[in-house]
Amino acid sequence: MIYDSMKRLGQYKGLNANLDKAIDAVLSNAISAFNPGKNEVNGSLCWINLNTQALKEANDVYERHMEYIDLQIPLEDGEIISVKNVEDIEWPAFDTETAFTKAPRGTDLHMDQGTFAIFFPGDAHLCGVSKDGKTQVKKLVAKVHI
Repeated sequence: MIYDSMKRLGQYKGLNANLDKAIDAVLSNAISAFNPGKNEVNGSLCWINLNTQALKEANDVYERHMEYIDLQIPLEDGEIISVKNVEDIEWPAFDTETAFTKAPRGTDLHMDQGTFAIFFPGDAHLCGVSKDGKTQVKKLVAKVHI
């Protein structure tokens, strides 16, 4: 997992070719260039969703991915994402790309505007926790095939 300032997003190029494409798309386009919903960057290997995330006061459902990296970029303040190592959570048996399970919150990331987080297959993440009573936030979520 990586959590950093948008000022340093370009420094993470070279980790994955499809992640490089997502980073380039974000850095070379104004946010207004992204349409709500799915924005294709490289077909099924990389796309960027512009969406509105509903927020809740509490959430205990973690997700993990097997074949995709998530690059999450908040466009406004208000969301907390909790993270844990996948090995620290008991997962049901699954054979799909994404799995969900309940677990106590781990380390909280305050997803304020100007930050980003990258979640790799070993990173369980729990999205959509409200900060300061917000009920929703806009964000970019790039889905990047490993």
